[in-house]
This record gives sequence, C-alpha cells and structure tokens, in this order.
Amino acid sequence: MWGNNLEKERLKSLLLGVSISKKFGSSLDLKIDDYKLYEEEIRWHGLEDYFIEYYLNCGEQFAQSDIYKGLKKVYVKKRLVVQYKLKELSHLVTLLEDNLIDFAIIKGFSTAYWMNEEFINAKATADFDLLVRESQLDEARKILINDGYLQSESMDKCMLRKHLVWHLSPLEKGTHFIELHHKFTQINDKHIFNVEEALNNKIYAKIGNVTFPALNLEDTIYLLSLHLYQHEYKDITFQLKRHAEIVNILLDHEKDIDWNNFISKINKSNAKFPVSYSFYHINLVYKKVLKFDCIPDNVLTEIMPEDFHSKKDMLTHRHMYNDEPLGEWDYETDHWRFKYGKEWESGYESRLFGNMKDVTLRYYYLFFRHFANMNLKKECEKIGVEYTESIFF
Repeated sequence: MWGNNLEKERLKSLLLGVSISKKFGSSLDLKIDDYKLYEEEIRWHGLEDYFIEYYLNCGEQFAQSDIYKGLKKVYVKKRLVVQYKLKELSHLVTLLEDNLIDFAIIKGFSTAYWMNEEFINAKATADFDLLVRESQLDEARKILINDGYLQSESMDKCMLRKHLVWHLSPLEKGTHFIELHHKFTQINDKHIFNVEEALNNKIYAKIGNVTFPALNLEDTIYLLSLHLYQHEYKDITFQLKRHAEIVNILLDHEKDIDWNNFISKINKSNAKFPVSYSFYHINLVYKKVLKFDCIPDNVLTEIMPEDFHSKKDMLTHRHMYNDEPLGEWDYETDHWRFKYGKEWESGYESRLFGNMKDVTLRYYYLFFRHFANMNLKKECEKIGVEYTESIFF
C-alpha cells in the first residue's frame, strides 16, 4: 500500500505519535487529512482506540466531519462496554476470592491501570487474562464453569495448551472471555516467570469503583516484555500496540520503577535476552518521536547478553518445539522471489511498518509448517493426546 518513502515516513510518524500518552505527545503536529488512508495499518497495529483518543482531542477542525462523528460514536459505545466489563470483573474478583483462589488480573484492565487509564478502551474491551497458581488452576476452571462459563475447545486441546503454552483453552460466557494462565513461559523456554513470587507481591488496583488484584509495577513490565517478545520473536506478529503499552508505562512511572530490583529479577529469571529484545526495539522505534531513550542505558547494559546482536537477528519462530534457530531473519531465498516476484526486504522497521501479510507469509512459508507439525506430533505423544492435523491451533 505504501509506495514511496514519504508515505512510509508519514505512516510511521502517525502510528508512533498516536500511541504516546497525551502529555508526552502534546507537541506533535500530525497531519491526519484522510483517516481511511491509514485505517488498515491502524487496525493491524491495535491502535484504533489510541487513534480515536488522539483524533477526538485534535480540536474543532474535525468536529463537523462525518469521520469525527462516526469515531465519536465508536468511542462512546466502547466506554459503555468498559462499564459492562468492569461489572463482570467485580463479579469475578468476588467469586474467586470467596473461593480462596489466589490470582491476579494481567494485561487488559491491569495494563490500563498502569497506563493511568488513558487508553482504557483499547485495553479493557477484550478478554480477561487471569494469572493463577498452577496448584489452583483446575479448581479455578471448575469454579468458572459452575458460574456459567463454557470451555470453547476439547479437553485434549485444553491439555495440549496447558503443556505447551501459558494458558488453558479459553472460557466464554456470552460476550465475556477468560484465559486462565498458570505460567508465562512456553515449553522449552530457557527463561522463567515466577508466578508464586509475582502473586506474593501483587497489589490491588482500582478502576472506577472496582478493585482487583494486579501485578506490581516491575512484574507488569517484565510480563509485558515477555509478551512482546513472544508475539514478535516467536509468532512473527509485529504490532506497535505491544511496544506502546510498555512505553506509556515507562514514561508515566519512570520515577517509580525500582530498576535494581528489576535487573535482579531478570538475572534470576534467566530472561536477559527476551527482555533485552523488547527494550532494545522499543528504544529503537520510539527515539524517532521522543528524541530520547525510554529505557536507561545502564539498564540495557546490565541485562543485554553478549550474544544479543547476533541472536536478535535469528528466526527462532516456534522454537518452543526445537532448541535450534531456524535461519536468518533477513535471509533471502530464490523460492520467495520466484514464487511471489518480490525481494526480501530486510531490517526491523520493514517488519514493524511493512506489509504484514508479506512479513507473516514469508516466515510461515519458509519455516512454520514443516517444523511445527513435525514437532507437535512428538509433543502429543508425550502426553497421550491423539495427533491430528485439525488439533493444531
């Protein structure tokens, strides 16, 4: 869609600008002359609600346009959805705490809380993510099912998710969806996320009149860094919203973060590379707008492993199945050029701001099917689940 460098730069400026909290982006003067021109990219990056917030605060020059009026209706509707979700959140907190389940809300409303609620529409209108001690996981699932939630997948697939990834099969009740997380790592990950410690150090957050358990500031930043790493480095979904969550929390709480505690946590968790991956690229892309690094140099220096720069350019997509990297990120193949008639565009920005259909397709095409299916069968055999093509999710 973006045919020349000027259009690409304009797109990057818009995406980066609207994703920053108003008090840090107030000096920006973004030209938004045609919303439809940017709509597809804004949606892909999960910045639709960020854009609406920015657009509606741009002033009276847009107030009479049909686009402005339409976005205002979307904004108001989502605010109502937030209230609907908060009511269910209040119910869930009472239900689980009355049954002595130790848990915390992660992502969603928790992220909205640490982002000072500015982008609450974006963070609070999707599913509920609950972090639960593994010893209480099955009990929590049964409590929610007795409350009317339905498991959306078979027990075989639910077992497979528990074994391979970090949550059970989703539970749903009407328009509410819950993912029960018992860890925040995946099979064969070298790093850990200490759920017991995180829950012992949880805090109680409040949005509106609803109070709920959430992770503390340092654990929240750590978890969101793993989340960005997982979806980019493994799942090849390059979306700016995951950068924006961390950036806005860092900017709003820069004086509150205990960096010494954070560095100690990363070292103990053997998580230098995944966190460095997230921090390095956050600094890389947001320095264009902010003109300064979000993460202090000494923090990156302390946590960055010696092999970081060579490893960050390796494609380890789905290395949850295989310890060996599968090839270079920017590796050019004759297969790609012959089949699609395109060159292999290199670099991080081409992945983050390029055509995501191409980005996803090229890695899927080259590596995904063969390695995932080959190793998934082995994992099914380990836990006694019958392997079929359709079980893959």
